[in-house]
Amino acid sequence: MKKEKIIGIIFIISLILTFFLGYLTANVAPLTFGDDRNRLEYLNDAFEKYYYFDVDDEDRSNAYIAHLKGIIDSYSKTYNDPYTRLDAVDVSEKISNSDKYNGTGASLYYFEGGIIQVGEVYYGSPAYGKIYEGEQIIGELLPSQLVVEFIGKKFAEIAPYLLAKIGDSKTLVVKDFYGNLRNVQFIYSPFGNPSCYIEDSFESNIAVIKIKSFEDSGDNLSTHVLFRDSLRYLEDNGLSSGKTLVIDLRDNPGGVLNTLVNESKTGVKGILEQLLVRDNDKPVFSLENKKGQLTKFYGGLTFKKEYDIVALVNKNTASAAEVMASALVEFGYKIYGEETYGKGVYQETITITTIGTTRYDLVYTAGKWYYSDRKNVFDTPLVISENIFMKGILNVEHVDFQKDLKFNDVDTITLPFFQKFLNAYYNDSIREDGYFDNETLYLVNRFRADRELTNNHLIDQSFYYEIMLLYSNAKVFSNGYDTQLLELFQIIKTK
Repeated sequence: MKKEKIIGIIFIISLILTFFLGYLTANVAPLTFGDDRNRLEYLNDAFEKYYYFDVDDEDRSNAYIAHLKGIIDSYSKTYNDPYTRLDAVDVSEKISNSDKYNGTGASLYYFEGGIIQVGEVYYGSPAYGKIYEGEQIIGELLPSQLVVEFIGKKFAEIAPYLLAKIGDSKTLVVKDFYGNLRNVQFIYSPFGNPSCYIEDSFESNIAVIKIKSFEDSGDNLSTHVLFRDSLRYLEDNGLSSGKTLVIDLRDNPGGVLNTLVNESKTGVKGILEQLLVRDNDKPVFSLENKKGQLTKFYGGLTFKKEYDIVALVNKNTASAAEVMASALVEFGYKIYGEETYGKGVYQETITITTIGTTRYDLVYTAGKWYYSDRKNVFDTPLVISENIFMKGILNVEHVDFQKDLKFNDVDTITLPFFQKFLNAYYNDSIREDGYFDNETLYLVNRFRADRELTNNHLIDQSFYYEIMLLYSNAKVFSNGYDTQLLELFQIIKTK
């Protein structure tokens, strides 16, 4: 199935839509496409006058968006540019990953046909331990005991049943991997998901700021504002000479460059302006547009910070996060971890139209960005001072549960994942090729006993649920599973 919309942490949605192929109508939104507009309006008029079927407003809207998306996707495919796209953003609610949401703490995905699939469930959230990644939400049980089914409905019809206010209670109907249904009650409550926050290091001489993405909401929830507040707090509480600030950029896909340098705007400086000295001979990074015009950006400090700064990156550190990492390297700081993603281009956004509660934006590649002497991460990867790789269960990429597995089964799709997980969890070395042998059975039974599961000798749905709980738990640093960050601490302490 083709993913069409992503529902955010509290069912507030920022999504990419795909619609049926169709035609354009001038009644939806004006275009300035020259001769193409006349042809399309002529086609639309012909459908209005002569088409056998009655075309309603929603069909016109879908056709219009399909036309735009077809054009944009064609350019993207022709020039091998996966970053240029048509984005559709729900504007019925204010959307910001920096906010405290009134929700459940689960990411949900909308698929064509009204299928809502559970994505990541966050540790400590209202959804933790109630729903699991890969399950489906098929409806809502109303107070009247009437079930509103989602299957077959469009997103706009489903969204009102998922949104709620603080203190509201909803009962959602969840389908598990066996096809069984259960009613799950949620009380919508504030659940923080800031784009930038302080991570407790439990080390007296090391402070950590985690940046999940770079967002500019125009208020105090913007990433550079959150970073300023976090940095002030740390400096006011002991971050000084002889200590180290770790900036965790792992799994950061990037975002808005204005959060790094905010020179052209009033208000809070960008993050790189807060951290790096302004040197007119050394920009923190530069952007080159289609015409070859180079725009340089600079730091904002008069004096260098008295403490050391390091960054931790991985293969999913991309775009604006790579820009930040490269600037730190350029100004003499070190980065650790793994080679970054290597996205050496930047995008700009134009709002095309708003239809109902959905705003359609064209996100297009506008040029390249450079660090140092016109180096680009696509061609010249950032220099990692020391490679640090994640170990343990967080290094095992999981798959959705598909079926029960028992002794002597052969399954090359899901069983290797479970075998790798058991090896990581118990520091063992059983086979990982998808054959359920005696050694696999031994660890399966051990895990079921350790997690107080019924010992039926199976890898079943309950087994998978326990693994998902462990994953959510492991992503919280204080629970001790983040071997990459712990290893970085040891490197810092031995310098």
